[in-house]
Amino acid sequence: MAPTRIVLCLLGLGVAGSAAAQDDETIAAGEQVYNSWCVHCHDDDRPWSGGGTMALEVKYRGELPADLRERTDLNAEVVAGYLRDGLFRMPPFRLTEISEQDMRVLLAYLTRNNPE
Repeated sequence: MAPTRIVLCLLGLGVAGSAAAQDDETIAAGEQVYNSWCVHCHDDDRPWSGGGTMALEVKYRGELPADLRERTDLNAEVVAGYLRDGLFRMPPFRLTEISEQDMRVLLAYLTRNNPE
């Protein structure tokens, strides 16, 4: 392989590694937002957790995971609508509560398991 190609391949690997690290950072930031705003209603690990996960258990009857962190079908556009508009007992979240940046990383976190 020519030296120029080797350098370009190595540079490409560095860029891909940086992009992967950014994705990991984005998802980690999204998990922090989830733990700040969502976990109070959507967490089965805590006995005092609110009814969000319980309501989803009733709604989906085991056909889909009630824990949002385990879902593989979440769509960023739909979740963003739920965040801003609310749904049933879920309150809407204002920009002063969950900023656009926070919503971006939260959506990355919640849709990380979606293969599409």
